[in-house]
Amino acid sequence: MEIDPVCQSVLQDLEEAALVCDLEFKIIYVNPPFEKMTGLEAAAVLNLPGPDILTSGEDLLALLAGQRDDSRETAVRQPVFIKTARGRREALLTVITHRSGPEQNGFILFLHEVRPETDPLTASSRTLRKVRKEFHHQADFQRQVLENEARYRSFVENFRGIVFQGDKNCRPIFFHGAVEQLTGYTEADFRSGRPSWDKIVHPEDQPAFYEDAEKLFRPGGAVEREYRIQQRDGGVRWVHEVAQNIAAHPLDPIIIQGYIYDITDRRAAEGALTRAKTELTASLDQLQSLFSGIVEALASTVELRDPYTSGHEKRVTLLACALAREIHFDENRIAGLRIAGLLHDIGKLMVPAEILNKPTILSETEYDFIRIHPQAGHDILRKIAFPWPVADIVLQHHERLDGSGYPQGLKAPEIILEARILAVADVMEAMVSHRPYRPAKNLDRALKEIREEKAGLFDQRVVKSCAGLFEEKQFRFD
Repeated sequence: MEIDPVCQSVLQDLEEAALVCDLEFKIIYVNPPFEKMTGLEAAAVLNLPGPDILTSGEDLLALLAGQRDDSRETAVRQPVFIKTARGRREALLTVITHRSGPEQNGFILFLHEVRPETDPLTASSRTLRKVRKEFHHQADFQRQVLENEARYRSFVENFRGIVFQGDKNCRPIFFHGAVEQLTGYTEADFRSGRPSWDKIVHPEDQPAFYEDAEKLFRPGGAVEREYRIQQRDGGVRWVHEVAQNIAAHPLDPIIIQGYIYDITDRRAAEGALTRAKTELTASLDQLQSLFSGIVEALASTVELRDPYTSGHEKRVTLLACALAREIHFDENRIAGLRIAGLLHDIGKLMVPAEILNKPTILSETEYDFIRIHPQAGHDILRKIAFPWPVADIVLQHHERLDGSGYPQGLKAPEIILEARILAVADVMEAMVSHRPYRPAKNLDRALKEIREEKAGLFDQRVVKSCAGLFEEKQFRFD
């Protein structure tokens, strides 16, 4: 019979002398303090009956037999004499059962010398507490080790790939898993080096594979990579590998361990998704181009009915988008403003052509017809599900902050920022452009008018940005 490893580990580090007997009372282990106490080497006492080393006024065999037949976890204390290399010594013997799991398989005997300055009974109790605490600690540790081993074994046995250890020549030291299912080769094929793992890597992926190998050959080196392998039957599979060099020192043998699993289906799905995204992007680009063409065609329709303002919509849009960038609009918001700029006068389709084409100043009644175009434009555009408030921008682009604008007489808080930007761009473009009924104003005069004379009508942040564009950044409509 052999001593339980946990028991041996505990007794080996104990300060007190101890020996272990089997159920036949033969000594199977003594610890170093026992050898020191008795002067006897372990080899001299192993397999001897316990009573040959220990003598007592009572029958020691009967004492041990009674402990063997008692299923309770109890300790028995008994004064004894210990056989030593120089005679014998008096000690207090403490006996507890030695168990490996639930089964009793022997006895642990602790020996405490009787000295005038010490109380052997107190020392015995202290030793028992220490030993039992250490036994529990060691048992918990061993249980955790067994549980971890079970978890690891379960992972390896149920893993749908390959768990491996290999050398620097890509030959397996340990291989477990779906080796043949994934590659078509057996474990024996790889162990013999026909082929080695690197030789089944797809030729196009081998340069990167060998480059990663340089990282792995350094102590602690690790890689995570995806590559193709060629199967025995000529098929090609994608695999994902996670590997690490577990060598701790440059002079240690290189041992690579890790796992590999099949990702062919995933890569196929990713490829299909990438193609679908590419096709979708192309379709969206085509739709965007078509949409832009429709918007510009509508804007051109307005210009055909009002030749005196030809190019007005595009110039207003150019300035409005530049102002939006100065105010830090994102590109998506600017895209919405661009649509609104190109279509801001679409409501003029509802205004009689003779009024639009009149080369002289309009009467008040005729001007009332002009004032309907923001509402008419809103009514046309609100039926289109734009992702931006295009219809509202068109509706409000003639509103003024003091409420003097049209068609609703909105005031500052009610006018959205896009409409405020479009209002400044619309007025600036109109003032510096020639009309049959008035000459164009120069740039300085136009800026002075919106900054000073009409200061209460426009958003001053937009006005300031407009002045900066023309005066500092040399913006021009052409």
